[in-house]
Amino acid sequence: MSGQDVKFQAVERLNSFLSKRLGKYEVEVGLLEDAPAAKWKKERKRLAGGPANKEAGSDKNTTLREVFAHWAQVYNLLLAPLRAEGNKDVVEVIGRMVADLVTLGRQKQQFLNAVQALIRNPISRGDYGKNSKEWAKAKGFNRLLINTGKMFKNIKARFKNRV
Repeated sequence: MSGQDVKFQAVERLNSFLSKRLGKYEVEVGLLEDAPAAKWKKERKRLAGGPANKEAGSDKNTTLREVFAHWAQVYNLLLAPLRAEGNKDVVEVIGRMVADLVTLGRQKQQFLNAVQALIRNPISRGDYGKNSKEWAKAKGFNRLLINTGKMFKNIKARFKNRV
């Protein structure tokens, strides 16, 4: 068992999403559904304004939740965006929408998109820093937390229930 396997097992018990009650709604955001992590090849595609590697199948030994839980612990991916300078506009829009949540009606999907953007935007902007030189060379580009984009694309928001 490698050190990486031990680290993934240690964080496996962490939630891979944040749940918050907003009036009569409960909203969840994060990695809501699990799937195998992706293997990758150095063939490129575009994702969220930058390069990403194409997928080359699934990694049967690692799940997306394990990967997300690891990076969520290292970078506080679910709570740090609430305090991020670059997210102030998104937080403000979400705040206004929460005040009008009762009357949202058709705008509920827009609200979920804004909550999802709250977590995704700092990753796509590169707010968490850069890869090590070795890892950037192996990937062929330098975008921390994005390789194939599978974890990034699986960060979602949903209403859990209505009270």
